[in-house]
Amino acid sequence: LYYVYKITTRDIREEDETKKFSYYRYSSYPNIIMLEDGTCSFDLGSITVPDGSAFFGTVSGEAFLVTAHDGKSYYYLGYDNLDSLFNKHVTAKIDRYNYETTVK
Repeated sequence: LYYVYKITTRDIREEDETKKFSYYRYSSYPNIIMLEDGTCSFDLGSITVPDGSAFFGTVSGEAFLVTAHDGKSYYYLGYDNLDSLFNKHVTAKIDRYNYETTVK
């Protein structure tokens, strides 16, 4: 089960409050078990969220860089577009699962 979040933010040091951008994060839970009564069971402690880092302008993992108005780059955990998140977490596993989506 994946929950996908669209986050809209801006550089807080930027004077122009209209300069916003959006990015996407997720949280997921593996090994969900459907019970006979139609409810499901899963371990809340097994949550997975984007993991990544930045080191001297190079990002790794599930992170991306945004250059602020002052020329400095900042990294955000998540994906800069929904297609990248979908390809990494759904398309890559399409042969193992059936999926339903409410993402628009």
